[in-house]
Amino acid sequence: MAIGIISVAFEAALEFARSDSRGGAQSLLSRQGVSDLLIDIKMRTDAAKMLNWKTYNALDNGKRGKLQAKVFCSNMAVNAAVDAMTAVRM
Repeated sequence: MAIGIISVAFEAALEFARSDSRGGAQSLLSRQGVSDLLIDIKMRTDAAKMLNWKTYNALDNGKRGKLQAKVFCSNMAVNAAVDAMTAVRM
């Protein structure tokens, strides 16, 4: 659930960065700080998706799941949401 929300937040921040220039000549996406934040959000979101997939795959095959995966993904979701808001604010 949290990963889906972060994907939506990432897409919204990316679209905003593409379309807004904050009064400058170029879009926010052309600024290195904004693009680095968005890249970082995308990498963390994809890593969380893969970790979730691996955990649920282990559960489906009768292995015990890891609580650490849930905690890690939840923590990553909060950090990614804060970074998306920071990217929009820049």
